[in-house]
Amino acid sequence: MGQVMLPAQFTEYMKRVYDFGTISNRRDFNGDGFLNSADLDDFEDQHATYLGRSNSNWVHGDVNGDHQVTSSDALLYRHWYLNQGSVNPPYTANLGTANPDNALTKP
Repeated sequence: MGQVMLPAQFTEYMKRVYDFGTISNRRDFNGDGFLNSADLDDFEDQHATYLGRSNSNWVHGDVNGDHQVTSSDALLYRHWYLNQGSVNPPYTANLGTANPDNALTKP
C-alpha cells in the first residue's frame, strides 16, 4: 500500500507544486518532513532536468522564486543544505501567490 500523507504534508506538497504560500522548511526539498540526503538527491535530479527552463517553480528546482531554473538556484539550495546545523533562521520560504501555470512546466 502507498504512503499515507498527513494533512500538513499534503498542504506542503500543494504549496510546492502551485508555488504559493509559506512552506515550513526550505531545506526539506521533497517535503517529507525529514532533512537528509534524499532532499539533496531530489533537488539535484529536478535541477538537472529543468536547468535553463523558465515558467518553473520550487518543485522544478527554482528555489529563489524567479521562475527560472539556473545555476544560482543550485548554489543557494546547496548552501541551505550544507548549513543544516546553522542556528540562523528562517527555515521557512514564502513562495508567493498561487500560479497554477507553473505546475504545468514539462521537462
